[in-house]
Amino acid sequence: MTVDNLGRKFARQVTVPCRRRICNIQKTNTRLTAYGGAQVPVRGKCYMNIEYNNKRVNGKFYIVEIDNAKPLIGLQTSRDLNLISINKVCEIQHTKTSLLDQYQDVFKGVGLVSGEYHIELKSDAKPTIHPPRNTALSLMPRLKETLENLTKSGIISKVDRATDWVNSLVIIEKRDGSLRLCLDPKELNQAIKREYYNPPTAEEISSRLSGMELFTVIDMTSCYWHKKLDEASSYLCTFNTPFGRYKFNRMPFGICSASDVAQKMVDDNFSDIPGVLAVYDDIIIAAKDGEEHDKTLIKVLNRARERNIRFNKEKMQLRVKEVKYLGNIISANGFSPDPEKIEAILDMPKATKQARFTTAP
Repeated sequence: MTVDNLGRKFARQVTVPCRRRICNIQKTNTRLTAYGGAQVPVRGKCYMNIEYNNKRVNGKFYIVEIDNAKPLIGLQTSRDLNLISINKVCEIQHTKTSLLDQYQDVFKGVGLVSGEYHIELKSDAKPTIHPPRNTALSLMPRLKETLENLTKSGIISKVDRATDWVNSLVIIEKRDGSLRLCLDPKELNQAIKREYYNPPTAEEISSRLSGMELFTVIDMTSCYWHKKLDEASSYLCTFNTPFGRYKFNRMPFGICSASDVAQKMVDDNFSDIPGVLAVYDDIIIAAKDGEEHDKTLIKVLNRARERNIRFNKEKMQLRVKEVKYLGNIISANGFSPDPEKIEAILDMPKATKQARFTTAP
């Protein structure tokens, strides 16, 4: 038998008829192990010429004690004889760790795309000024720290001049203890002319994802803040706090046109890439196989790097057969409701008595 460049662990058991007068059998300490783990008794080794289609090589043979076994040749000998050829071996495998290593910049900070957004008001808009709302004393230190951090990052700016609009502020405490600052621009929203740029419909999403088997969902970090407001619009987004007035320089949470702007922004940057579908800040990559999926994913990450877009690594669902998206579970089998979203309905207690209605006399 022949096994070229055998490792002791992965050797194959083969036999070949051989007489001492034909070839010189040498001693060997090599141990051969069969696929099931059994040890194959080796009696020696020898070198013999093998010829195929006028191609001759000198192969190493191991002599083993197995009845009725056929001679086998190894991979390298088969390639030397041109029995087989390996044209290309290509395996693309991305784990979350490897992606973060290659695209660390895409998962850090808050992005900023090119261009500015102008908030257009109706002709009959009437400016409104709101006083600062009462803030719990326990939140005051964190509110001050949040305002300072957002000012340093350029998301907001201190306002020291008179403005026509001053909005109320809503403070939302996140699970990690940090604060999210949102506007409560009730009167301003009534005066804004919206673009009404709609996201894909449920039917379109279902149609485009039908037949796909591998998915990745990427969440944009602070999607609204990727869009800068022009100066006039930023002063419309002035808000009051216990520490004075500030204005948003980026699109804030609470503006009625923010979702329209976000959807258009994401479409402008990713809709031309086949296999990519976005609803606001949730971008889904869908493909029929791993190679197609990985090529699309790399395009999305490169596009994000080129256009200063940032993703949230904690919310990323990478290379999965089944993905949570917009309240549904999406897989090759289609759409089904996310159990977490309908848990309350499923656990609702059943009525035990039938209601009776009587008619008043």
